[in-house]
Amino acid sequence: MAIILPDLTLCLRRFWEPYIDEETMHLHHDKHHNTYVNNVNAALAKHPEIGEDLERLLADVETIPTDIRQAVINNGGGHLNHALFLGIDDPEETAPSAELAADLEATFGSFDDFKTAFTTAATTRFLVQAGLS
Repeated sequence: MAIILPDLTLCLRRFWEPYIDEETMHLHHDKHHNTYVNNVNAALAKHPEIGEDLERLLADVETIPTDIRQAVINNGGGHLNHALFLGIDDPEETAPSAELAADLEATFGSFDDFKTAFTTAATTRFLVQAGLS
């Protein structure tokens, strides 16, 4: 079995629009995210003995053979990041869980301080997006 590209469900349109149009989401999913999936599957195929549990592998990258390590880190991490994003589909759920809220408060002082720090970080860094060509 291989890493699978999650479905891009149209029911999520209520969450994206009007902020991100459907065409952009399809481009990002069908090209960009799909490239991560194809690349990590190609890397993992070279060492089937390590399995396909990306969370386990990325939690201890030293267990990944060196000839595929960077490909698994980049593409496996990119896939997990995008899968997480696609899994956030409930615009009604706006508050963090109690456990996450406690961690955010301990780290940032409050949820609002976290949002400010996150927004600052997100809007002051230039990210090169791979796989769009």
